[in-house]
Amino acid sequence: MRSLLALLPLASAQDLFLKQEVAKKDAEVLIVGAGWSGMSAAHQLAQHGVSFKIIEAREYTGGRTHSIQFGDPSVSVNTMEIGSGWLESSGTKGGPENAPPPLWTASQAMSPPLKVAFVPGSSQNMSNYQRVYTVDGKLADTDGKIRDAANAAYACIGAASGKGKTDPTVRHALEACGWKPDPSNEIEQVIDWALTVDDPGMIASQQALSLTLPDPVYEWWGPDDHFIIDQRPRGYASVLDDLTKDTVKSEDIIFNTKVRNVAYDSQGVTITAEDGTTYTADVAITTFPLGVLNRQHRELFTPNVPSKLAKVLDSDTFIMSNLTRIYLQFPEVFWDNSASKWLAANGDGDAGEFPEYINFNHAERVPGSNTLLLFLGNPESVKYESMEDADVSSAVMKKLRKQFPKAVDPVAFHITRWGLDPLAFGCYSTLKPGFIDDSYSSIVKPLKAGKHHRVYMAGEAMCDDLSGSTYGAYQSGRQQALTYLHTAGKVAHKPKEICWA
Repeated sequence: MRSLLALLPLASAQDLFLKQEVAKKDAEVLIVGAGWSGMSAAHQLAQHGVSFKIIEAREYTGGRTHSIQFGDPSVSVNTMEIGSGWLESSGTKGGPENAPPPLWTASQAMSPPLKVAFVPGSSQNMSNYQRVYTVDGKLADTDGKIRDAANAAYACIGAASGKGKTDPTVRHALEACGWKPDPSNEIEQVIDWALTVDDPGMIASQQALSLTLPDPVYEWWGPDDHFIIDQRPRGYASVLDDLTKDTVKSEDIIFNTKVRNVAYDSQGVTITAEDGTTYTADVAITTFPLGVLNRQHRELFTPNVPSKLAKVLDSDTFIMSNLTRIYLQFPEVFWDNSASKWLAANGDGDAGEFPEYINFNHAERVPGSNTLLLFLGNPESVKYESMEDADVSSAVMKKLRKQFPKAVDPVAFHITRWGLDPLAFGCYSTLKPGFIDDSYSSIVKPLKAGKHHRVYMAGEAMCDDLSGSTYGAYQSGRQQALTYLHTAGKVAHKPKEICWA
């Protein structure tokens, strides 16, 4: 029997063949990763009738926005964030779209709205630390003058940055603004840690100033923060669930599937999973965290990314930073419960050894939780994430008993290990001195095969103005999806550039 193709005119046969080829593809767009970037990209595609599949290595959506059920039932079990934990900004209108930050709007549109604790002046406002303790538990800086001086210096570098008049690191800029903590003064040292390391997760001498300040998040949308304390099981990720509930269905996501390779050519893209399964589409939107790209871009893409981008990814200036969370729950409260947040100095000159404490039992957080949250940045993150839980807990308790001699042993413990997570290798992207801002033109350029754009790279690291935040992750996925829709002729207007405003 002659084939159907043989019975058709040549042009018709070619058309049918092409239609069959298209039909074989799993979707028009394949999205790698179901975090904020991947889900926001899918949200945009769905609104324009574009078929997609999301390939996700984890068993849940949200990526580095994730919560756990923490605590011993003898005390209480509560939702605690182990990744993204803030809604930065005051939520006011601003930025290129003259609108509130999109995730703030989404969080407040939920029923009930996402529960948060207001943090005036952001986490860099040293006045939010209501107590500062010496290494042996005595109150220090009781008049707040050292914290006020730190605030003034940070405001100074914020005003000066971007004007070409400052040195290239945060440390040099702070010194130029009069903040020169005495190495022998343990109180100045621990306040300096909170000022410089707490948010970026790395020491001030390694932070590029001109590329991190002023921060558009606060410049556009107001100077405050909101600390997430929502007790829904999904916590912060419930905002993502609500945002995409009508656009991204469970059958659109392939869970527990780690991508080994993204191959692209003139015909489209083929994504290969670790188990050998392949998926095909016209284009891909990838959301690999920067830590993964730094280490694996040569294995992940065929052909590899262009040489300019490879050079940036191979450099030591565009990297992942880390901020480790440690939760401890106790059978009773032995600390001053009226303080929501405090600092505790070290006497050995290492201010980064368990310097910061957030009291979750405070009336404005999760009363009854009997829980303290500690933060560590590098290099302490590397040190303690590599240790066993029991050894970390013992080290924390040794420090706590210096502050509070009546401290009792914890009944629950958790430490995050994002720095060791092979799907992230850190918490969020950061820039070190020597990074060239113009590199973003190479970083965000779609990967091409001939004249065809085949791979769009999204993720918080790919959003220059909002990098290091969930806003950047959300906006990057949204912007790359809209860019594809415009390039494919599915939307008439080129999207407004917000990541690179």
